[in-house]
Amino acid sequence: MSSDKKDQRPLSRKKRGYLLAILGGTLGAPIGWIISPLVLYFLNKKAKSKDGSQPNIFKLWSLIGIIGAPISLLIPVLLFSNVENAKKVDSKTDYFITKEMFGDKWPFTVDEGAVFCKGNSIWFGHKGKFYALNGTAKAQFGYPFPDEIWKADPNPEMAKYGLKIPTTAIDEKARSQCK
Repeated sequence: MSSDKKDQRPLSRKKRGYLLAILGGTLGAPIGWIISPLVLYFLNKKAKSKDGSQPNIFKLWSLIGIIGAPISLLIPVLLFSNVENAKKVDSKTDYFITKEMFGDKWPFTVDEGAVFCKGNSIWFGHKGKFYALNGTAKAQFGYPFPDEIWKADPNPEMAKYGLKIPTTAIDEKARSQCK
């Protein structure tokens, strides 16, 4: 272009316009950084006035953003709030269990925790760390088995073979949460 002719394209069609879309998408968090320029791109391709001229794309884009930004912030909250709620331990519920409740059947080296059940998955939690009590919980949530807190069998003959106290009583308590 020569110096006397300026770029006559609207801002919405220039790189600077897309940069503004990315910055504006910041209100929608990381998803907004992607969606905002895409919306601007599609508006540039599809939006036409009745008389065939180019409408004010940034006005349309900002109106969509006013609605889209809160929605894009709300989606992760709705998707991940159940996972966080499942991890919370409330000592006033039936999920909370202690060594005293199970006596000699208590299979862990820690004295308390909580049990959870979702579908066929059962798991145990202690101070923010979670342990799978079955393969389904390990596969579904990626929790490790409780090897690091699992007590050896008190019978020396059994313990020498690496046998541990069965988690059956804890498993039953966890499964009762699904009923």
